[in-house]
Amino acid sequence: MRSLPQPDRAEPACFLAVSAYLRGNGSLARVALDVALQARPGHTLASLLTAALDGAMTPRELRTILSQAGDT
Repeated sequence: MRSLPQPDRAEPACFLAVSAYLRGNGSLARVALDVALQARPGHTLASLLTAALDGAMTPRELRTILSQAGDT
């Protein structure tokens, strides 16, 4: 992720954040989201995930939402 140029690292950082949070590593998820938002301020997914973490969404709730989103 670090080797990518600034705007392009936002997406892999978001994927890392989701993966980390679903595994229960909120600290790594938060750092990855910070990287994503620094690389691309206002990034939609990073902003939504940050709001979810700020709102104390549990990994189980996020997993359910992601699973349902994949069904559509």
